Amino acid sequence: MVNFTCRTLDELKDELRISYEMGKIAIEQGKEYSGSRGIKDKNRSIQLNKYYHVVVNLYAIGYGYTLDEAKILLKLQCDFMSYEKNGMMFGKKSSLCTNKELSEFVEWIRNYAAITDGYYIPSAQEYLDKRYYYDKMIDSCKEYL
Repeated sequence: MVNFTCRTLDELKDELRISYEMGKIAIEQGKEYSGSRGIKDKNRSIQLNKYYHVVVNLYAIGYGYTLDEAKILLKLQCDFMSYEKNGMMFGKKSSLCTNKELSEFVEWIRNYAAITDGYYIPSAQEYLDKRYYYDKMIDSCKEYL
């Protein structure tokens, strides 16, 4: 059963004031504030986001998973990308990761694939050097991802 609680106008005003103050602090620090996420570094770079998706796509292709299956599986296998809640395991949203966190996750994926099955995923520079080749490989498998 869902239990709803009603807040008074004063409680809502207090929450709004706190949110406003936290937002000001975040802006002063060059960061972002979201009530549900708190103060976070600004979003990760577009290049890192693209490379992350290339890595996950290549992992999915190599192991026969869909893109969503690969994302879920990898997050649950990685200690710092998973968490437990009410006895269930969940994966952290990659969209909430900072550049540093996502970079670490990408390297973890590359190492995990290499250690568990010897499956090689190219580094960012190797991907850029052979971008046409890897993008064509991913595009040719899109219907399965």
